[in-house]
Amino acid sequence: MPLFPNQTFPLIWIAPFLIIEPILYAGGMPSLLRQIEKGSWALTCSIMIGTLFTGFFWEMWNFYSLPKWYYTIPYGGFWKVFEMPILGYGGYPFFGLVVFSHTTLVFAVVLRKNVLDMYSLSR
Repeated sequence: MPLFPNQTFPLIWIAPFLIIEPILYAGGMPSLLRQIEKGSWALTCSIMIGTLFTGFFWEMWNFYSLPKWYYTIPYGGFWKVFEMPILGYGGYPFFGLVVFSHTTLVFAVVLRKNVLDMYSLSR
C-alpha cells in the first residue's frame, strides 16, 4: 500500500474482511460466510445497512463539530455530503462487516462464545 496508496486505499476497508471471514469459516467458527452459505443474508445486509446509516450520522456530526476532519479521496472526492464525498460512504458497509468479523473472531477464540447466539442465528 505505501507504494501505490491512490490505487490500494480501498483495501483498508475490504481486506480485513477478506482475510478474517475465510479464517473463521475454515476454522469451523461462526461466520457471515456460513450464514450466506445457508441462504441467510439477513445479518450481513443488516450490518451493511446499519453501518451506512451510522456513517451518515457520523459525518453529519463531523460537519458541525470543531475540531473536524476533511477527506481527500483519490478519484472520488466530488459530490460531498457533509464533508464526505458520496463515494466515500461506500466504505461504511464494509467497515461494518470488518467490525463484526473481528468481534466474531474475539468471541470465538478468546471468550469461547458464539457471537451469533446473541442473534438467534447459530441454529
